[in-house]
Amino acid sequence: MLKAEKDDHLQALFEKLKWSARQLLLVALTLIRIVYKPVAYSLLGGSVVLLIIIILFLNSKPDLFDWHTHILDKEFTRKLELSSFGEYLQLEDRLFKQLEDEVVDPFSASGQAIGVGRYNRYYKEAVSSPGRWPHNWNRSFELTANNPSAVVLLLHGMSDSPYSMRHLAESLHQLGLTTLGLRLPGHGTLPSGLVNVKWEDMAAALVLAMQYLQDNNPGVPIHIIGYSNGATLAINYALDAEMDSTLPAVDKLVLLSPSIEITGLAKLAIWQARIAHLLGLKKLEWQNVILEYDPFKYGSFAINAGDQVYRLTNHVKEQIKKMQARGLMSTLPPMLAFQSVVDNTVSATAVIDQLYLHLNNQSDRLVLLDLNREADSAGLLKKSPAREIASLFQRNDLAFGLDLLTNKNPSTLEIELRRKLPGNPTVQRIPMSMSWPEHIFSLSHVSLPFPPDDTLYGGLATKASPGVALGDLEFKGEVGVLATPAALLMRLRWNPFYYWMEAEIDTFLLSDLE
Repeated sequence: MLKAEKDDHLQALFEKLKWSARQLLLVALTLIRIVYKPVAYSLLGGSVVLLIIIILFLNSKPDLFDWHTHILDKEFTRKLELSSFGEYLQLEDRLFKQLEDEVVDPFSASGQAIGVGRYNRYYKEAVSSPGRWPHNWNRSFELTANNPSAVVLLLHGMSDSPYSMRHLAESLHQLGLTTLGLRLPGHGTLPSGLVNVKWEDMAAALVLAMQYLQDNNPGVPIHIIGYSNGATLAINYALDAEMDSTLPAVDKLVLLSPSIEITGLAKLAIWQARIAHLLGLKKLEWQNVILEYDPFKYGSFAINAGDQVYRLTNHVKEQIKKMQARGLMSTLPPMLAFQSVVDNTVSATAVIDQLYLHLNNQSDRLVLLDLNREADSAGLLKKSPAREIASLFQRNDLAFGLDLLTNKNPSTLEIELRRKLPGNPTVQRIPMSMSWPEHIFSLSHVSLPFPPDDTLYGGLATKASPGVALGDLEFKGEVGVLATPAALLMRLRWNPFYYWMEAEIDTFLLSDLE
């Protein structure tokens, strides 16, 4: 929404609030005449307090702009019933033209764009504009190889874009594999794309991509690499493919920070969205509204996006139960997962308890990336998962391989790998030629797919970024002044151990290939 429209919007909004207040007042007065007065007065007081909370919560968020409210109708949904991935890409072409024509061009030409400054991705002259990059990584991409030994589908996370899969795709392509980075519906355009998107739309796009890869590479193994919600979609597809022989088969899965379970507050997210829809309070459709400073990831996060992740994870859990009941868990493709032991977005323990402990394939492997134990020993951390990790390594009934990348001891930054093979009580301690960088106390949910030298997110980039560089920002000043929360700027966006992880993925996917 442009500023010129703000007053009219607020007036209409508060008229709806006044109407809602009147309706609640009428209900409460009716109750006064019918039931015990103290109870009714309590309900009346509670209703008034609730309305006050809604108003305060609403006004605490920044104003919405076109990228929060404008809906692009060229986006894919499963109801379109497209017959091929080629049609999906043609629709994507029209979608990005619509984005330019209806949002980016008008906003860039408006006087308001100047006031936004250089860090808004929808302003063409901004350093955050995706147009500064030689390739728009918000879009689906394919890197083809001649006579590939395997093909790989790569799936990004919620509110993310194919950029997060770029480095793994390029690495595998250099090894002779064809790679396809899929832009999932609702992503890469406007944050408003996540207001109405359904996880089933993303799953339908995944099927089109898999059919395309199979048709163009007959007889060649197909692997899937998924990050965050993309990992959950990958698991869901693998489960579906085991129960539906018409779907192209998956040979192996690689999971980065898989969303197996998210915060319990997500259960309530849909109710906030419903209240927003009922009262016409658009700001209540958003978990947060911040500056869109990242060219390849949304800053603002729609309530519906969290709800869709929650629904998908519940669906996957039900699918796992069905597979167990049929005795089919051992037929799932081998899985290699990487998970930071501290993760503010998804539950790290759920990856173990609700996924890996249900697997029956000794080729499965879980790699836990520990926090910096030197920082832990210095008393800098609120909570340490050390006890849970130790308990897991003491178990002798694990049917999967378990690795822990951790400090050699709490007094050093040097790293070792602790490895426990399936059914083996012995824990190997393997020296590694890696160390924690100074001043980094842990990885984060968003750091795993990005190497230290990524020009956008990396903290040790050796090349200049075509635009903004977010990996090593050092803004200093007063709390509450910046348009972006300080906690987001402090969050680690790159993986110090990325190249080791990349090599492990390469080995996993290339093994058994002739």
